[in-house]
Amino acid sequence: MGAAWRDLLLNMIVGAVLMLAPAHADEACERFMSTVFEGALNGETSNHQDPTGHIETVIKDHIDLPAITRFTLGKYAGQVPRDDLATYQNALQTHLSTTLAEQLQSVKGLNADILTSVDRNPNDCFVETVIHSAEQEDVFVIWRVRRSDQTHRILELALNQAGSRIWLGIELRAQVMALYEQSRGDIGFVIERLDLAN
Repeated sequence: MGAAWRDLLLNMIVGAVLMLAPAHADEACERFMSTVFEGALNGETSNHQDPTGHIETVIKDHIDLPAITRFTLGKYAGQVPRDDLATYQNALQTHLSTTLAEQLQSVKGLNADILTSVDRNPNDCFVETVIHSAEQEDVFVIWRVRRSDQTHRILELALNQAGSRIWLGIELRAQVMALYEQSRGDIGFVIERLDLAN
């Protein structure tokens, strides 16, 4: 399936989900995302010595990394040895922490607004946001948030770019599964080819 067809299909699926979901705001999810933004966008100013360490704390506190790890491995998640799974998850965490810290340091005047939220069910919702920068155009981001044991965690995010909605976890899953098959189950090869070991 070509990239254009895949993007179109994903947009249709997500659009259908949003239209079928109850159309009301989820205040708990919105409060959670406000907390995430406060920590990620403003917290680094109080921790100049170790911005990556600060972002890593935000990721540990707010992103469901084990779920994302399993999701991106798809049907192979159950086949991966425990040590390899831990290595891959740690590489993902390091990559996300480094990338986010670099982005936050390189952009001045960054702030975010919550636009709306829609429930898929009582424990699963989408929160639509806009991130403003003094130096760049606004970026619209949709976050998928799940609640478990009264705790919210981020599962996925989508960027609206040039009229297309790109779900990053789904895109990463396609790459990870292809590399896993190509290497016959070599997690080190997957990490190296995706440049996650930074």
